[in-house]
Amino acid sequence: MDPTAVLQIKNSIPYFVPELMLSATFLLVLIGEIVTKRSTYGGFGLITLGGLIATAFLSLQLYKLPETSLFFRMIVVDNFGIFFKVIFAVSAILVVLFSMNSPELEKYSAGEYYCLIIAVVLGMNLLASSTNLLMIWLALELVSIPSYLLAGFLKEDKLSTEAALKFVIYGSVSTAIMLFGFSYLYGMTGAYEINDIRAALKAGEINSTVLLITVSLILVGIGYKIASVPFHFWLPDVFQGSPTAITAFFSYGPKAAGLALLIRFFYGVFAEGGPAYEVVGGLYWPALMAMMAAITMTVGNVVAIWQTSMKRMLGYSSIAHVGYMLMGFVLLRQDGIQAILFYLMIYMVMNLGAFLVVIALSGQMESDDLSQYRGLAARSQFASAILGIFMLSLTGIPPFAGFIGKFYLFAAAVHAEFYWLVIVAVLNSVVSFVYYGGVVRRMYLEEASSNTPIVLPSLSRTLLVILAIAVLAMGVYWSPIADYSERSARFFSQKAAIAKVD
Repeated sequence: MDPTAVLQIKNSIPYFVPELMLSATFLLVLIGEIVTKRSTYGGFGLITLGGLIATAFLSLQLYKLPETSLFFRMIVVDNFGIFFKVIFAVSAILVVLFSMNSPELEKYSAGEYYCLIIAVVLGMNLLASSTNLLMIWLALELVSIPSYLLAGFLKEDKLSTEAALKFVIYGSVSTAIMLFGFSYLYGMTGAYEINDIRAALKAGEINSTVLLITVSLILVGIGYKIASVPFHFWLPDVFQGSPTAITAFFSYGPKAAGLALLIRFFYGVFAEGGPAYEVVGGLYWPALMAMMAAITMTVGNVVAIWQTSMKRMLGYSSIAHVGYMLMGFVLLRQDGIQAILFYLMIYMVMNLGAFLVVIALSGQMESDDLSQYRGLAARSQFASAILGIFMLSLTGIPPFAGFIGKFYLFAAAVHAEFYWLVIVAVLNSVVSFVYYGGVVRRMYLEEASSNTPIVLPSLSRTLLVILAIAVLAMGVYWSPIADYSERSARFFSQKAAIAKVD
């Protein structure tokens, strides 16, 4: 091998330690499953937790280091990517803790289950840091293929099998369309790396119509990953059929990874290119993205009203929240990117908290039907109070954290002078109260179908208290996470400043 190539790989490895830790954890759990031939969600769960905690810690050690390209500019280490690596690890830690108490998973292989989760986290890490078209595709597949298996993990459940099948079909088609767009982009520029593509677009004579088609094809793949309208059709059935802990994972982790890719790719390729991001193919691109954000939040909120399943309702809710976060993406301004990162941290706590209540109650309810939540306050004051906090925070009612998160997103849209989009978002928040508030109404104002008391497991109670306190605390004291998100998004303002100097 070329000595220069060996040196490049050697120099890259110290910055690749979080991913190496995930790989080591994967191998340890896999070997443990083979050697012991025992499926213990507690034992393998603790190993997985240790690996994920170490990954988060090692990622933070790289924070604030100068931007560094690794492995021949395939991936990059910067504050933006590290931000996502940390929240991926934290969200996976919560999901693993949820899984250790989930009655759905007891008769299935624990080692296989945790290996798949670790593989998805590794893929998300790579996806958030990829700067090369080939690496983007490989990372996307590393996220997608284990996700298909996790969706169908309940092998004896027909809904789980159906969820996996639909997931595979939609995922394969959307990825193929995105790859077709990548091929067009490579054909126009002759480059794989994002910075090289931007330079080629800036220097060359590019047909604007072909560029618009290319961007649209690529957006199909990314839109599928974040479940924005009209690429959201897979989500409700997949959410309903998957194990509830995995539904919680899908509602956050892969969506955050897709948003990281969306921001890095579109900013890196189009924001500073010759055919400017603002006008592609004769269309004002920010206005088109604003329309996409408005439609996504509206469809998610309106359809959620008619759902009778708690998991499907939270699924459509997650679509609506993607629409809110796309508001920050519209012009790729510093404050918009910061607002997305800020909201992602808040959304992780309140959304995963709501799912934990569903998981904790699943063993003591006949189904996830919303009718099962009638009179819950009479059966468990603790569960109903905690779930009420998460529902009101997801609505965006003060003093809960969801209000502050939406305020940052709305402020970014106002600064970009998309006033109509802010009005649409405010109206959607009002609409969301119909179904979020409906859950609270069922719990407190309707008569219970059963008088049997519900007692949650101690681990679930502890986690729920921590998450509920976090939602309340971030609603009144949010400056630390606002500062963290601002530092993580600063990369984009620096790139813009450099471009202006050039």
